[in-house]
Amino acid sequence: DGTLHLWAANGKPLAKLQGHTHAVQGAAVLGDGRILSWSGDGTLRLWAGDGAPLATLEGHAGAVQGATVLGDGRILSWSGD
Repeated sequence: DGTLHLWAANGKPLAKLQGHTHAVQGAAVLGDGRILSWSGDGTLRLWAGDGAPLATLEGHAGAVQGATVLGDGRILSWSGD
């Protein structure tokens, strides 16, 4: 449904991260606690550690298949476009 769910260690739901318009393909936690997600909608999204939306990264013409954070903090993403 294009959402991510943030859970506490005890299984309690903390937040529903909404914004992607297609299936979420993956997510990663950045060193500073932010969350990076990518989706079939061609975007990547940055979320605060509590699930609040921070930014939408656009530029791919197709589904984003993956992403990684480089040592200097830059984000590298790839797509089928």
